[in-house]
Amino acid sequence: MQSAGASAQFASQKAKYPDDIVQGEISVVLVVSPESYLSSKKPHRILRDHVRIFAEEQGGIVLFCATFSSFIKPTSFDLYFKNEWKLPWRFGTYYRTSLVVNPNFRIVRDEDNGPLRFNPSTAALEPQYSQKATHIKHAAQNSLLYVTTTESMSESNAFHSGSVDDSSQSPVVFQAYGKGYVGYLGDVNGEVGTVTAILVLCGLKGSTEPPKCAARSPTLSVGGFYCSGCGKQETEVENGDGDESYKRCGKCKLSKNTLERGP
Repeated sequence: MQSAGASAQFASQKAKYPDDIVQGEISVVLVVSPESYLSSKKPHRILRDHVRIFAEEQGGIVLFCATFSSFIKPTSFDLYFKNEWKLPWRFGTYYRTSLVVNPNFRIVRDEDNGPLRFNPSTAALEPQYSQKATHIKHAAQNSLLYVTTTESMSESNAFHSGSVDDSSQSPVVFQAYGKGYVGYLGDVNGEVGTVTAILVLCGLKGSTEPPKCAARSPTLSVGGFYCSGCGKQETEVENGDGDESYKRCGKCKLSKNTLERGP
C-alpha cells in the first residue's frame, strides 16, 4: 500500500524516470493530501496520471481519504475529478450527521473491463455512525456506501440544526473505474467507523481479498496538462486560465476568445 499524498518529493526525484514512480506488486494507493499532489509541476502531473492509470488500466484500488477533503479547494476538487478522472463527482456540503450503510450499495462494471475482482463486504462496516465530513454530489446512487435517512439531523454546533436527509450526496463513495476501483472518504476527524471503512475498502477487513497488481509503465501518455474546456490531455499549453493544472488547449482557447469577441 502506498500513499500518493506523501510521494511528491519521491516523484520529483524520479521525474526523469517516470516508470519508477510506482513499483512492485501492490493493491491500494491512498491519496491522503492534495497540497503537493495537485501541483501543476510536471513531476506531480506524472504522479497523478500514474495513480489514475493504476486503477483504470492495472485494476488497482485508489482511495482519496484522511486529510484530502480538509485541504482541497472546491474548484480544485471539481476540476480534478472532471478533467482527469472524467467523473461527475462535485464538491458537496460540509456538516456532521449520522449515516447508515446504503442497502442499495453495489459495484457495477462495464463488461468491456472484465469481471469484478474485488467486492468489499458491507457486513464488516459500522452499520451507523456520526461523522463530520465533506460530502460529494452527483456520484451514482449505487456507489454511495453511507447515506443519510429521514431521521438524520445536523449535529454541528456551528451550523443550523434541522433535517439533512439528502440522498444525492455522501461522504463515502466507492465504485468501479476502468479495470479497477476508486473511492472517496470525506471524514475530517478520523472516526472509528471511517477507519473501519478504509480497511474494508482496502481488503484488510471482511471476507474479500483485494486485487494484487503488478505496477508497470502505463500505455497512456503521462504528465500533460488537461484542458479545462474539453478535458483533452495536452503535452504543453501556453497561457493558462484558472487553475494552472487545467489550462485550455489551443482549440478551446480560440473558441473562448471567439465567443468573448462576438461575431
